Amino acid sequence: MLYKGGHNLKISPIIETDRLVLRNFKEKDIDILYSYRNNKNCSKYQRWENTSKEFLINFIKEERLKTISNDSLQLAIAHKKNDDLVGDILLHGIQVAVSAILGNLQVGSRTIEKDTLMR
Repeated sequence: MLYKGGHNLKISPIIETDRLVLRNFKEKDIDILYSYRNNKNCSKYQRWENTSKEFLINFIKEERLKTISNDSLQLAIAHKKNDDLVGDILLHGIQVAVSAILGNLQVGSRTIEKDTLMR
């Protein structure tokens, strides 16, 4: 389900596959998030500035409140079967597109600007 509650466009979850789900962060994600954000092999490819546990706890609290109507949104990537965190992804410069796709045929599409969502 992509939309919940009018203009507040909460994501729960945004994308599901057979094995994975993109969802908002949960408090239970902290230990795994802290582990991979402090793993040298993982973090050398990222631009994370602060990886302290205190910072990441606040990060999760803030990201959990965000919706798709924000300018950027960090989503958790989790195993669908057990909901364990396996990574995260940043969506930036979000525009909400409303469309219907049947197979490879796109029936209709329109983009809703962020300002329109806030009215």
